[in-house]
Amino acid sequence: MKGMILAAGLGTRLGEITKDRPKALVELDGVTMLEVVAKRLIEAGVDSLVINLHYKGELIKELVRARNSFGIKVQFSEEPKILGTGGGIKKARSFLDGNEPFIVHNCDVYSSANLAALISKHRATKAVATLATLTGKESSFLLVGPDGSICGWEVGGKVRECYGDLKSVNRVVFSGIQILSPSIFEVMASQAEEFSIVETYLNACKVGMRVQSESIANQYWIDIGTPERLESLRMRFKASARIP
Repeated sequence: MKGMILAAGLGTRLGEITKDRPKALVELDGVTMLEVVAKRLIEAGVDSLVINLHYKGELIKELVRARNSFGIKVQFSEEPKILGTGGGIKKARSFLDGNEPFIVHNCDVYSSANLAALISKHRATKAVATLATLTGKESSFLLVGPDGSICGWEVGGKVRECYGDLKSVNRVVFSGIQILSPSIFEVMASQAEEFSIVETYLNACKVGMRVQSESIANQYWIDIGTPERLESLRMRFKASARIP
């Protein structure tokens, strides 16, 4: 199975921590986030990986080479300018396209969710995309209908788009983990070079494609976007004899 790690971001919210390294190379207990995420993907069945690069990308290349590409095939998709989550995936189409679903994982999130189970559920529903979602207090929510499919987007308390009955929707938070079918590239075809993957999902909904929400709310999940959250994950790793 093919996979992609989104690692092009600047990591500005981490301040001095990412002054000399990309956030993908921030260490937990002697191991980088990139290695942690790659290990999780490989355990879920990924045997071919693409990593997008922008900020200090050469350091990521050096780490991958030093780790013998984690024992699998690894390619890089370089972005002279950051293309956003959707644009980054679209640029890597030549690597990801084919007859099988692929998984995309942000480099700055960690979750104990069963990724193999999420992949199986995606195959079973025949959705164009399956998003691992959470509950919580955020400024941006995906709107989910009674059948579990994404039907809209709410930002800052205002509904930007909704293709269902607002009275019956649930509000969920996107985890940064997603399984996609190659047909998603058909939806991206008309989108500009730089865009958010959420825009793609809304466009898919608009034309009747199914974008499925799968809750991982009962699993550990964290985004290391701030020094405080990074320290929380570091403490978790130090307290464990293995990657938790």
